[in-house]
This record gives sequence, C-alpha cells and structure tokens, in this order.
Amino acid sequence: MNKIPTLIKFILMGSFVIFLSQSCVEKSKNDSKNMKTQTEEKRIAHVRIIKIERKPYSSEIISNGTLEAAHRASLKFKSSENIDKIYVNNGDRVKKGQKIAMLEQFNLKNSLDNAKNSLDKSELDLQNVLISQGYSLEDSISIPKNVMSIAKIKSGYNNALNSFKMAEYNYKNSVLYAPFSGVVGNIISKENNYPESGKAFCTVIDNSSFDVVFMVLESDLYGISQGDKVKVFPYAIDNYQVNGKIKEINPIVDENGMIRVVADVANTNGKLFDGMNISVKVECQPQEKLIIPKSALVLRSGRKVVFTVNKSLAQWNYVEVGEENSDSYVILKGLNVGDSVIYDGNMDLADQTPVKVVK
Repeated sequence: MNKIPTLIKFILMGSFVIFLSQSCVEKSKNDSKNMKTQTEEKRIAHVRIIKIERKPYSSEIISNGTLEAAHRASLKFKSSENIDKIYVNNGDRVKKGQKIAMLEQFNLKNSLDNAKNSLDKSELDLQNVLISQGYSLEDSISIPKNVMSIAKIKSGYNNALNSFKMAEYNYKNSVLYAPFSGVVGNIISKENNYPESGKAFCTVIDNSSFDVVFMVLESDLYGISQGDKVKVFPYAIDNYQVNGKIKEINPIVDENGMIRVVADVANTNGKLFDGMNISVKVECQPQEKLIIPKSALVLRSGRKVVFTVNKSLAQWNYVEVGEENSDSYVILKGLNVGDSVIYDGNMDLADQTPVKVVK
C-alpha cells in the first residue's frame, strides 16, 4: 500500500517538470519575438516631410557698406582772418540760415571800403578817358567795344572792379550759415584762432535720412533693380534693423568686378550716424521657383543629396541647387513638383532606409 503514494509523487513531479519546461520555451519564444520587433522598430527612421512646389521666391544678396547723410555740406571760410565767434557746438541741431561762426570783421570791412573807394576813383578816371575821346559814360551803349576796352585798361577800372568783387566776396563769406536744417559736426577750431587753411570749418548733415552705399558683384546685377527692398543692420547696434529701398545703381563695373549701389533709409529713431558700418540684405523681386528648406539638403561623399519618401523608403536624389536665401534653396535639377522631401530626420539616412512619416 505504501508504494502507490510514492508512484503518484513521481507522476506529479514529472508533470510539473514538463509544465515548467514548456513555460520556459514559450517565454523564450516571446522574448525573441519582442526583441525582433524592437530591432525592426529601431531600424525604421522617423522623419518629417514636405511636398515641394513652385512658390514665389525672393533671393537675397548680402553685402557690407556704410551710411552717408543724404544731404551733407562741408563749410569753410574763404579768407584767413581770426575766428571771432562760434555760435554752435558739435552735435547741435541747426535750422536753415542759422549763423554758425564768424570771422573778425574789421579788416574785411576795411578792405571792402578801400576797394569801393578805388572802384569809384577808377570810374572817374574811365569817364575822363572817354571824354577825352569825345564820349561819355551816359552814351556807353554807343561807344565801340574796342574803345571802351582800351579806356577801362587805361583808367585801371578792370583791376579796381576785380578787387572790389574779391573784397565783397570775402566779406560776405566771413560768416557761415547753415545751408539746410540738420546737425553740426567736425568743429575742431577755437575762437580767437585762425581756421586751418584749406580745411572745412565744420560739416552740416541732414540726419533725418541716410544713403546706404554698398557694392555687389557684377554677376548679381540682373538680380536687383531700383525699388527693391533692403534691410540694413548697423554693426554697432545689436538686434536693430531699418528698412529701405534701392534708389540708384551705378551702370559702371569697377576694376574689381563690383557695382556701386545706393539705397535710402529713414532715421526714424535717431540711432543712425553718418559713416556707420552696416550689413545690407537685398530682397530681390520674387519669382516662381522650385524650392526646398535648407535642412532638406545633406552632403554624401561631397555631393548634394535630398531624400524623398517612396513607398515608406527613403530615396536618395542627387540635386543641383541655384540661388539661396536664409532658409531655402532653389532646385535646378533632381526633384519634381509634388515630391515628398524629407527635411527632418535625414542626417543619418541611407538609400532605401525604411522610414515612418511623423507630424
């Protein structure tokens, strides 16, 4: 009777071992299946796409340049008398016709008076010469030109008249006036000193607007035209830009293959100064072109490649690009309208890589 329970025990233990073995086999199969699924999932690249089409494209030309006051005048004295009075300082705003500086007047006024006296005397001498030849100044219209010419030389009238004109010119120009409203700069002389010979006493600029002067390559000549918009970025001011338009394109190419271009900008906030160094971005007239985002282009073995999606596989396309701006390339060859271009997740792709499009 004791042998029966022992047999039952062996049977139960055998069944448990078989069950345990089957469970281990099933678990191993499931683990292998999960690993395979995870591996396949890892092989599928997650990408974002965009269907390309022809769109208005504004190409950009980047250049460097300077700001020049649209209206600028260098004022200088015409004689070398002592500076009697300076009425303004650098940076002062002046109105048109406002007095800026004046030379000492005594010598200039005295020279003018003496020149006038000499002219009056020469007129009397001229009249005496004409009377001696049977003419008078009242009949000057009827006096032959050669007779009048000789009479003026003999009387010294021509020399006296020239001296008077020079004295009058020096006297009138002994005071500097603002030729237009603006800001005064470059005053370096002091009162009771002589102005530097041949140099401007000061500069008056109209700083309400500026010319943006920059150079472009001759190859870019046909990409720009008068009226094109420009963005101007002064190097001295962070995160600041002003907008303007091209107003002048010089039709002459210089020896370096460059063309001078001038745009105008308004100094609305008063932050711009004459002579500032700036960066210029020209926005050319938009044209219909096939464009892609810049992030869609990658390099493979030194060649330009764009990946597209075809039946859930990445397809490798060699492309030729043309113009570019800050965020786009123009495609000249290699892609067609409607292609699904991968612009995100394309850095590690290879041809025929399985892909999954995500939003």
